[in-house]
Amino acid sequence: MNKLIVIVGVLLTTSCGTFSKMTEQEKELNYQVDKAYFEYTTTRDSLILKYRYDRLNCENCDEID
Repeated sequence: MNKLIVIVGVLLTTSCGTFSKMTEQEKELNYQVDKAYFEYTTTRDSLILKYRYDRLNCENCDEID
């Protein structure tokens, strides 16, 4: 999924109009998208780390599985 996002991002920036000037509205929208993606990845990574930490420190892991 991450590779797909990177590929789409590269294609969008290298396609026609790469160096055209962005309006203030486009800059704000781009900032909001980047901010939302950063928050998403931070939350996702935190949840993954917490899950793995909990699994490693499980006292009753045999009973859960």
